[in-house]
Amino acid sequence: MKNLLNTIFNLLKKFFSKSNSENPSSIAELPEINLAFADLANMLTMEKQNPIPNIEFFDHLNMDYSIESIKHIDEYLLSIGNYNLELDNKIIPVVVRTAAYVGESIRKNDHMKKWYWIDFETAKQKEPHFFNDIENSLEFAAILTDGNSQAFPLNKVIKFLQNGKEDSLYFFAMTMLSFDEPTPNDPVSSHLPLS
Repeated sequence: MKNLLNTIFNLLKKFFSKSNSENPSSIAELPEINLAFADLANMLTMEKQNPIPNIEFFDHLNMDYSIESIKHIDEYLLSIGNYNLELDNKIIPVVVRTAAYVGESIRKNDHMKKWYWIDFETAKQKEPHFFNDIENSLEFAAILTDGNSQAFPLNKVIKFLQNGKEDSLYFFAMTMLSFDEPTPNDPVSSHLPLS
């Protein structure tokens, strides 16, 4: 599985380096990255040329980007546990598309903050003290941020595939939507990784 995760990571690095070669990295929102992740989220259930395993799971479900629909993502990931994803390279679209769907659902449902996607290098520029000790890997290749807080949907999907229900993506999304910025007297950092 590690080789496949490295493949996903390298694909995302190529995507971000291509996107950022036209626009230098900054913490400012990069619309092309947000559009790419919106497309990846749509591909979860719509891509018929290169479908994910067990795509029929979603046939009669309302995948409307509501937070409740993320419960279906948890159920889906449990349903593919019987597939040998490592051998047939089907894990790549599963990880990327489900993470994109979860991230896009958070973006669409948070009415208090504006979340957007950034890459590791951009996040490191913004928060070097936080990211200096973190290796640039698949788990951190695409990060959701509101400019203050960060979340790692790719990491959460990988954890779910490894650990099951204890790493619920629905719970992750609910936590993101209820996460308040700390007040100046609050010792909790707003930069804790929500994974």
